[in-house]
Amino acid sequence: MIQHHRTNSDLTAVKMKILAVLFVICVLFQFTIARNGGNLHYSKISMKKVQKRCQKNEESRIDPDVLKKLRKGEEVVQLPDNFPDHVTCLMKGMEYLNDDNTVNEEKVRNMVQRRVTDDQDVDAIVGECKAVKTALKETALNLINCLRKHELLWNHNFHD
Repeated sequence: MIQHHRTNSDLTAVKMKILAVLFVICVLFQFTIARNGGNLHYSKISMKKVQKRCQKNEESRIDPDVLKKLRKGEEVVQLPDNFPDHVTCLMKGMEYLNDDNTVNEEKVRNMVQRRVTDDQDVDAIVGECKAVKTALKETALNLINCLRKHELLWNHNFHD
């Protein structure tokens, strides 16, 4: 039977490797926190759950076939009249849009940062998408179109 004897230098090398790995983990953790604007708990609200909630509301419910086409990026010849209500419900449900017709810049920024790595690009997209229009529904449509333009949501632009 062969016995292995570890010397102090072997143990020191193992300890140094463990410390190096822990250091890398700490750096990556800090980077993750910084990329999320210091917020580890970004929105866990799912678009699917919000959409289901919007579909339960008579004012914002739209034809399920239209939803399927929109998700697939297929052309929808005529959007329903209440489509702005549906989009407003979605944007408010995702907490991207506030009742006072302002865009929740922090929530939008967190979402964009999860998909876009360059900080200047994030700033440009958020700056463009946070534009407020005269009415809540117009702001909601502008926001969803802007996010889609930057390929952050479905592949179809909406107009009221």
